[in-house]
Amino acid sequence: MPKIRKEQSTGDKSVSEKLPQVPVPGFICGTTIGELVVRKDGTSCFIIKRKGAISTTREHRTPHFVHVPPADSLAGNIVHFASDFARYCDLQELFKQIKTYINKYLELPRYYDDISALYVLLSWVYEFAPSLPYLCVLGDWGSGKTRFLQVVGSICFRPIFASGAATPSPIFRILDQYRGTLVLDEADFKDPSHWTDMVKILNNGYRPGFPVLRSDKDNGKWRPRGYQVYGPKLIATRYRFADEALESRCLTASMLTLTRRDIPRVLPASFQDEIDVLRSKLLTFRLHNLFKLKGGDFSNDMLEPDLQPRLQEILIPLKVLAGSDQYLSDTLSTFIKSQQESIYSRRRESGDGRVLAAIIQLHEEGAVLTGSAVSQRVKEMDDDAEMTAIKAGLIAERLGFIKRRIPKDGRHVIVWDQDIAFRLASQFGISLPSSISQNNLSPLSPLSLLSS
Repeated sequence: MPKIRKEQSTGDKSVSEKLPQVPVPGFICGTTIGELVVRKDGTSCFIIKRKGAISTTREHRTPHFVHVPPADSLAGNIVHFASDFARYCDLQELFKQIKTYINKYLELPRYYDDISALYVLLSWVYEFAPSLPYLCVLGDWGSGKTRFLQVVGSICFRPIFASGAATPSPIFRILDQYRGTLVLDEADFKDPSHWTDMVKILNNGYRPGFPVLRSDKDNGKWRPRGYQVYGPKLIATRYRFADEALESRCLTASMLTLTRRDIPRVLPASFQDEIDVLRSKLLTFRLHNLFKLKGGDFSNDMLEPDLQPRLQEILIPLKVLAGSDQYLSDTLSTFIKSQQESIYSRRRESGDGRVLAAIIQLHEEGAVLTGSAVSQRVKEMDDDAEMTAIKAGLIAERLGFIKRRIPKDGRHVIVWDQDIAFRLASQFGISLPSSISQNNLSPLSPLSLLSS
């Protein structure tokens, strides 16, 4: 571990006073990395790693401006920081300490304590990742969702607890300013339209370079501005997201009914001290590892077999941190594949999924693919399905199939396309008959059969 030393360094005061001051929660300048800490007495300064040594300073001077701690009331109250830096033995031991802390206060489904502990580490170095997953917990009132947000969220990087926000407006502005971990409970948004706006933030915030656009008033004129919302996010909600794009970005678990008697129902007075100790060690972890991770290559060797592209994308950063730890690699693989099967199940039960399954079945039976035949087969699959011939045809077209009118017959049929069927079946998790294989993708149209 690089040498750690403390020194109060403010630079040349006379020069610093002439340069513009820029309030920041942290900075990366060349090979120097700095992070704001808020002491227990309310004072703040920067912890800096430069040339292998760690030091403290009230400000950081560059040739053009001076980095200073933010002067607003958000730092330390709404956005939380470590109070200092502290040594840790090694990454494996730090991971164990995080996992022990989580299990002390939470009863989580199998593997989710490992996933959560790894996510905490990821949050402290998230800038290296090309995309990020979100942690999401499901459950009804009293299931422990809020406890999860408090316990895990408190030790994530610059946690921003958004429970006091009545609308999304302050949230994306704070995210843009502090670039921390958003800790969010859907129940805090009583107005459905506000939650719809939050979903837009969440859909944009898993990858860098996709800001939320807003018009702000500047000197009496409305001007467009982009707010950066990329960063880690912890979400609690009662139900799965209707927006499948957002759902696919989440590592989701359903909270369990509490059965362990050793878990304190009320958080003890020592809880905050435990948070402070872990935050200080995690800050040191960030200082030592962010530069090592930034700019790294993400080769195809890291891809998980038979996994959807979106899930591959959000899994890779966690696999980077898991490194050569076989247990963690296996845990991630098992968990993410169960996530995929959950997504497949919802897709198969959707209207699109049932229409696709009906088309594949009818084609295998040699039937003509009319809207009426497809809708009837869907109803046979599910007695409660509300499916008409017109609706089945529209869904088929939305899936990519072509409809054509049979000459001298007047009926419209869905043209079978083996390539489309194969790719959609993979997307929906539908098993295909042996006659439809990846090596035999030449399309076969029922029109050619009828015309003969």
